Amino acid sequence: IRIYYENTNNAYLNKCLATMMDNLERASSKICCNCGAPAVCTSKGWILPYCLKCAQEWNTAANQRHKTDYS
Repeated sequence: IRIYYENTNNAYLNKCLATMMDNLERASSKICCNCGAPAVCTSKGWILPYCLKCAQEWNTAANQRHKTDYS
């Protein structure tokens, strides 16, 4: 997850926003980007978290697209 925001004139609010963004980014790395299940692995290239089922589907699709073996 990536969210952009502008700093405010309120230092306390800026700190709260930064903490919230850090927590959301950390949590999103543990959730499958495809189905929302707990993530157990990440894709190659772009760092995308996947559950085992979605990772296997992604690998199968990538192998077909590129005629390679990403097992």
